Amino acid sequence: MRFILVTVTFLLGLMALTGVAAAQSAEVSVGKIDFPQRVWGTQRLTFDVTNHTEYLKFIMVEADVTFEESYSGARRVKTSNFPLGPDMSMTINPEVEIPGNYGQATCWVRLYDAVDTLDDVSLATKLFEQKFLLKFRDQVSVQPYRQEKVTVPPLVGGSYAWDSELSLLTVTLLNEGKTEDEIAEILNVKKEIVSREVQRKVADGHIRKDVAAGYRLNVPVITLAEAQEGRKYADELSDQMVALIKKNLETYPALIDSLKTSGAFSGDSANFYEGGALLYQRYPLIAGMLLWYDLGHRFITEGGRMMIYRPNAMCAPKLGEFMYLAQGGDYYNGSHYFNPTVNIRYHKVDFGDVVPRIECTPKARSTTGRVVKGQDWSIDPEFSPQAIVFDTALSSPAIRHLRTGFPEMLLGAIDRLAEIDQKFGHAKLSRGVKFWFWNLTATRTVTKLVEEGVLTRSGNGQFSLQSHDLNRKKAAKK
Repeated sequence: MRFILVTVTFLLGLMALTGVAAAQSAEVSVGKIDFPQRVWGTQRLTFDVTNHTEYLKFIMVEADVTFEESYSGARRVKTSNFPLGPDMSMTINPEVEIPGNYGQATCWVRLYDAVDTLDDVSLATKLFEQKFLLKFRDQVSVQPYRQEKVTVPPLVGGSYAWDSELSLLTVTLLNEGKTEDEIAEILNVKKEIVSREVQRKVADGHIRKDVAAGYRLNVPVITLAEAQEGRKYADELSDQMVALIKKNLETYPALIDSLKTSGAFSGDSANFYEGGALLYQRYPLIAGMLLWYDLGHRFITEGGRMMIYRPNAMCAPKLGEFMYLAQGGDYYNGSHYFNPTVNIRYHKVDFGDVVPRIECTPKARSTTGRVVKGQDWSIDPEFSPQAIVFDTALSSPAIRHLRTGFPEMLLGAIDRLAEIDQKFGHAKLSRGVKFWFWNLTATRTVTKLVEEGVLTRSGNGQFSLQSHDLNRKKAAKK
């Protein structure tokens, strides 16, 4: 059976062993820890620990594995708990998981003294740590598939389901018609590793079993050739969109004047309660509301509901029909983040011209259950959005004005994208492909508007836009 080739030099071995002596605690001693097995997946380490005190200890073991040289930033943190009685020695077997990546992996094994096994590791006292360095080499057969970075939709690449080269390359190779045996041969791993990955994707609905033809994909794979042609058309379309936006902006001040003349708007951009400040904030108005909230809905879902991310699944998002894989890296992908929530009470739009960094606990990345914002996940403060409240009675006329000429343009764009999609073997134009293409086109459009001085980037480019029909509520009270 084939295994991932691993090189661990004698020097690295000495580094790991010297870490043992330096990190021992007076209260708890740790025996020799062998190097992790040289394979991808979950395994258990076995070593002895001794409690030299007269008190019960709750020993928490954290196994933290990261990759530095892979384009896929997979990281796994496994935590195991063991009660250790007074003056007691025992053999423990904590879990460690090595994600399916190539390159150099760093594995830290850390022991903590916790008051309770339910405690978070941050509340515990570190007793010991040891570092292992492993090099996972790619053989010649897989190297052609690693030349072009495979990407997934915004935030999805941080989930455990899609953050490893194993997951991305398995689906890419299935798209080429490769069997599990052939994929294992190319990746130089046991077939069981590939089979487990395929079954995970089957369970998530991304792959289906076809009795006649093996496995078929429910998620589109956009090859490099298709991404190149899509990028070329996105540049052409964004040029047309820039020209139309500039044209509509020429008459936009007259619209504001008409709203003031009719009494619908005072024209005070600082009046928060009135809900008209968004009309003067052209960057979020055009980038977030026009290009995504309005035109994006029309292009991707034909005006239907577009719920991309679930509120309690930001660390392990499952996008369903909006999912895709694309080859070629960042040059062939848009950088925008768009997350709308629309119901009968209000409209909320989270938009960023770059994808916000989400800080997630291991639990939040691995579970499909409920997670709590602020406890299990949070937005990095650097990406905190600017909150803007708007009244739809004012924003809707503005968007309608800026939309002038776009419906006809988008009909032609859908037809052109469908031609490209069909050319590269897709049975039908999916919402995943449309989501990928629109992000690329919208990103190019905003970039060109900024470069030409039509728009000025506002703040950190992150916005949380929420509607409240403030004027109507005020009128109702009268």
